[in-house]
Amino acid sequence: MCYMLYLSTNSNQDLSVYNSGFIGFERLGKDEPEVTEFLKHPWNWLAVAPEACSCGFRHLCDGDLDFSEPQDWYPEEDDDVRATTELYRVIADLVSAGHQVECLDTWNGTLQADVKTRRVDLTVVSERMFRLFENQRFVFEQGTQEVC
Repeated sequence: MCYMLYLSTNSNQDLSVYNSGFIGFERLGKDEPEVTEFLKHPWNWLAVAPEACSCGFRHLCDGDLDFSEPQDWYPEEDDDVRATTELYRVIADLVSAGHQVECLDTWNGTLQADVKTRRVDLTVVSERMFRLFENQRFVFEQGTQEVC
């Protein structure tokens, strides 16, 4: 069992050009209809960390917390922070280029009935603050001054 992070965009750019030792992108086929039907854009990717799943990103399953820089009282692996920073930069590059981007964070690729959508303004949420929340769909924007 592990986290699965799906990224969807209207950009036809091959995201595998961003693959590194901390992050990788694999194009989704039509064999995951539960996920691809939920995503809004035509180009869908699985974002993975070195473990070949999405567990190597900063995640929270508790909805009581929000975006935050790493804290001493909540230890996180340096590699997880680095992988999440690289993910954020890919998303920011796409949004800055005028593309629409969303991602969906799931546990083991299973969608719950109560998936929440969260708009993320990249001018408010920095790369150090960004993390993922289980069972949430993130819609990325730049300059809306709103995080909900």
